[in-house]
Amino acid sequence: MTAHCKPLVWGLLLIELVLLAAGATVAATRNPKQVVSVSIPKNLVRITIAHGCPRKITGFDGVFNPKARDLRSILVPAGASGGLICRYSPVLGEQAPNVLHGVLYRSVFISGAAAQRLASELDQLAAAATGKRHCPIDIARYDIAVFGFAHRADVDIWYGSTGCIAVTNGFTSRDVGGPFVAFFDRLAPPVLTLRRR
Repeated sequence: MTAHCKPLVWGLLLIELVLLAAGATVAATRNPKQVVSVSIPKNLVRITIAHGCPRKITGFDGVFNPKARDLRSILVPAGASGGLICRYSPVLGEQAPNVLHGVLYRSVFISGAAAQRLASELDQLAAAATGKRHCPIDIARYDIAVFGFAHRADVDIWYGSTGCIAVTNGFTSRDVGGPFVAFFDRLAPPVLTLRRR
């Protein structure tokens, strides 16, 4: 590597680390002759238990949570008093006149015990992998879990269940798998394709 390339490469590494800390999705190459591709959520939705689930999720690409230092290291703090799960049909996927995209099909309030178990499953997930990744097809199927607390603001979790399956609170991200998926689906059973009746 020539001397004039080294500052650029270190600059790219620094940008990647900063974006990953902010919960961004990064697909980058360390070859200075190639383009760095970065995807940062821009259209954030804020959901609270008190106001319930929005009817559509089309146009959103992440959740907004008020800044809190602990959300940079854990997805959900301990001690949730209850929760809300919002499940939506895929934004993409099957195209037909009777198929509904990005529409709420299930809204489920969960108890404090269920919310605490779901939070525990989330925080046992491995940190999201970095660098370039090869993922299955992504049809933009997104769900949101909201955790309520007695003495702090609700915490929203964005769950992308196709492509590179992951969850994020907007500050930190985890790869999804294992008991979390099974428990989430048990609390709010999924519908793969939502059709107009």
